Amino acid sequence: MAKKVKDYYDVPYLEELAGKIMAVTSNFNEEIFLKATKDKIEDLEFNQRQELVAQALYKAFDADYENILKIFSKILGKELRGSSGAFTEGWWLWPVGKYVEIYGDEYFEILSNLKDDKDKYIQKSVANNLNDLYKEDKDKFNFIINTWKTDKNISKECEWVIKHGSRTADKNN
Repeated sequence: MAKKVKDYYDVPYLEELAGKIMAVTSNFNEEIFLKATKDKIEDLEFNQRQELVAQALYKAFDADYENILKIFSKILGKELRGSSGAFTEGWWLWPVGKYVEIYGDEYFEILSNLKDDKDKYIQKSVANNLNDLYKEDKDKFNFIINTWKTDKNISKECEWVIKHGSRTADKNN
């Protein structure tokens, strides 16, 4: 049986991620990070593992958000090859994305920068992020959607993102 995606986020992954961060900063407490994750991660499903790692990152850093983003940029590595690279090479960064989603005040800016992208993979990713955001923070979701809808020159890509990113909201209304 093939390995499930969630199973890539295991104790060796946690240790490797902590090692990558420790290699570029002293503002990260590896002990706090591993204590918050190692005993729990194996019992969780995919989304719960992402959230656990993001929350542990938050606890383990001794830096402000802006500096944490700079630290993350140092561990990114080479640019991914095409949009499929996020799955084949960039999967280990997904909890970092979850960290930005949960703790970042730049969430709106990130999604807004991608909402008009012509790449269907990017559009689906933005739409899925919006759909997840609706489940977690309806007010933030509505703010983003309503801001985009007021654009007089809204792109067909953005319209598609809004439609598909609103699927859970549409079901609940």
